[in-house]
Amino acid sequence: MIAASQLRRTGLQEERLLDNNKAQSIKGDIGIYFRPFKDKSYEFSYNYRIGYGNSVYQGSERYALRSFTQQFHKVEIKGKDFFIRSYLSQTHDGNSYNNTALGAYVNETVRPTSGWVGDTSRLNPGFYAALLPQLLPAILAPNSSVASILTNPQLYYAMTDSARSVADRPWNTLTPEEKQAKIEAVRNGLFQRGGAGFIDNSRLIHTEAMLDLSRWTGKWIDIQIGGNHRRYSLSTQGTIFNEDPDGTGVYKRINIDEYGAFLQLQRKLFKERLKIQASIRWDKNQNFKSVFSPRVALVGTFGKDRNHNVRVSYQTGFRNPDSQAQFIYFPTTSILLGGTKANAERYGIYNGGAWTQASYSAFVASNRTDSSLLVDANFGYVKPEQLQVVELGYKTVLFKKLMIDINGYFNIYKDFIGQRSVVNKDTTYHQGKVITPGNSWRPYTNLSDAYSYGAGIGIGYALPKNMMIRASYNFMDFKLKSSKDETITINDLGFNASKHQLVVGISGDRVWKGLGFAVDYRWQSAIAWSSDFADGTVKARGMLDASLSYFVEKAYTTFKVGATNIAGPDYRSNVGGPFIGRTFFVGITFDQGKMWKERHSEVTGAKEF
Repeated sequence: MIAASQLRRTGLQEERLLDNNKAQSIKGDIGIYFRPFKDKSYEFSYNYRIGYGNSVYQGSERYALRSFTQQFHKVEIKGKDFFIRSYLSQTHDGNSYNNTALGAYVNETVRPTSGWVGDTSRLNPGFYAALLPQLLPAILAPNSSVASILTNPQLYYAMTDSARSVADRPWNTLTPEEKQAKIEAVRNGLFQRGGAGFIDNSRLIHTEAMLDLSRWTGKWIDIQIGGNHRRYSLSTQGTIFNEDPDGTGVYKRINIDEYGAFLQLQRKLFKERLKIQASIRWDKNQNFKSVFSPRVALVGTFGKDRNHNVRVSYQTGFRNPDSQAQFIYFPTTSILLGGTKANAERYGIYNGGAWTQASYSAFVASNRTDSSLLVDANFGYVKPEQLQVVELGYKTVLFKKLMIDINGYFNIYKDFIGQRSVVNKDTTYHQGKVITPGNSWRPYTNLSDAYSYGAGIGIGYALPKNMMIRASYNFMDFKLKSSKDETITINDLGFNASKHQLVVGISGDRVWKGLGFAVDYRWQSAIAWSSDFADGTVKARGMLDASLSYFVEKAYTTFKVGATNIAGPDYRSNVGGPFIGRTFFVGITFDQGKMWKERHSEVTGAKEF
């Protein structure tokens, strides 16, 4: 029989757990712009956007987003040489829930796992009653032995199936109405409190400013300076983020502040045939040390007609752990844990307090007798990921018709952010509840160093009647740098990108009166997919897209119809995701800018060059 720690409860189909299959998105926005001075370069503006939707979202688990809303407010003042803007983004969960937790907790309400595991025991009379028709022929067969009976694959599967059918009786004997009532009760409860619903009333507040000094310094050098402040304000009442680890019942918002500033210099030489740009950024997150990011780029323009351009750049950057990677506490299949010291220290799994999941599974398979199989998972608290990039590119226009763009790059990642699968060594606590040794965790940490590289080429050729044929090819790959921790593999990094991508297309703008069209074929190679949710292979796919448009000049309006993936077949973009078929669309675009320019020139006599 299977060891108890390797048993898995009988799952419930997603279609049974979902309250509906709606995929819905409604968006709206409004903007007010005001130019009070004669100098029209000064503008005051306010923008408001709102989005509402229903969908199924796949991350570490499957989530049903129900009546989910997001609001966005932005105020901005800008002039010829500066801008100051601030925006607020706020989410509301609506009636959303964790579908994975819904299935797990429904099982728990019907029959707790401790009892369910006991029900699969061989000592259960129902087990033998169900197994007897399978067992007797094996016993009575000529030359049978105990060893041959117990190692018979068919008998083994019959034994496990019989044990599972006995353990699942509490659910299977319920009426359809009783089953649905169990599901509804869990769906309406809150996650980590016996239910599947979650709360998210988080906010993001961002303010930034930039001043361009080039009007005064441009004779020698162009100078830009700027800065920003960002606050993440997390509020989930403990259903996602760890706002009350001690179980006091008081859920305080988790606020994370970030600050940044930059200086950018630009100099043009040799009649603007050489442009040199250099910049440096300083960024500070309250939970991590300061990060400096210098960058330098050179662009050279050559040829009599200035039609050959070469660009070279060296850039550095960083990626702060996101709010989930810092403060999540999310117990599902494994306990997802944010990796900041403030969040994770109390659980004791960092810095040698855990074993690797693979080694612990091997230990369990030995009936917990061979402790030499256990391997320490020694990892530190999460910190920012560092990036260095070298890029080289060439762009030209030949014969006034042929456009060529070639580029290549090499990226070096240090302290790549990701998650590990580990098991805690010691007893720990969350909200006063005991977490015994041997529980599975998925903490955020810095996995290893890595590098990626790639190259691409794009070609376009202008045809008569405002038509153009174009093609592009891109290649990328990634490698794991040597690491002291041999348990880390390239799949842990989760790049999840195709190595080869190809696009071929032809398009035309007003090829006959206002008629335009576009036809594109896109192809990408298979992806070795790795994620918290599932691993596997995303098959190579090709897609044919097409559209027709017509521009009504007097109305300044473009009408457009089209479709994506016209020829099929359906495909998946990730492992565990839905099949994607064809999308048909209709669009109407009113060119307000063109109308304003034409009417403005008629009134003032101004001409546009």
